[in-house]
Amino acid sequence: MNHRANRTTSALCLAVIVLGTGCASDKDPVAVTVPPTAPSTSPAEPTTSQTPFTSRTFAIPFTATVPGLFKPAPTEDTRTLVSWAAADGERYIRVLLPAVLYRPDSTSPQQPPADYLSYLRSLTSAGAAFTNETSTTVDGHSATLVTASTTRSLDGTLGCPGPQTPIEVCFGLQPDLALRIAVIPVGTSTVIAWVRTEQDDPEAATYVAAFESMLSQAQLG
Repeated sequence: MNHRANRTTSALCLAVIVLGTGCASDKDPVAVTVPPTAPSTSPAEPTTSQTPFTSRTFAIPFTATVPGLFKPAPTEDTRTLVSWAAADGERYIRVLLPAVLYRPDSTSPQQPPADYLSYLRSLTSAGAAFTNETSTTVDGHSATLVTASTTRSLDGTLGCPGPQTPIEVCFGLQPDLALRIAVIPVGTSTVIAWVRTEQDDPEAATYVAAFESMLSQAQLG
């Protein structure tokens, strides 16, 4: 037996024990006491930006402050559509410059009428209902706010972002949704903005208030 090697190993073990880290072999494990470490600090949850958003591509210059209930980055930012989703993915704010629209039960796209508000009100004959109509201004433009619902699907009746957009991809009133819509004439065009919530959404009033606050501060045109 190599006694020198054994003495060397024992000395090393004694030194390790004195240092408080322990020493063990595969036959006689020695418990090692590890001092507790401070819990790691998780990164802070991201907060929703409240800084103004300016569209890069919308046909009419558009700047707004995104409500904190919605993600600051838009899901779409195109020449005719800007859209934001809430964290739950069920509520949306959309700003649309309709290229075309579909009248109820029509499969042919048409140019948006010059008097869009009168057209919108006419959808009552197809099952739509409008409540809580009020007047407001958006960056100096007179606008009308109305809450819209429907008893049946009215696909494409609000409008489409492109002239060739299929009706199923266009926007329209639906029986499971309640929309707070702003009709905003800007020059010879009409911009439509709305917040989408579910019917009987207990938090709808909060989202509607955030949407209307956003409109009151928006710059359009």
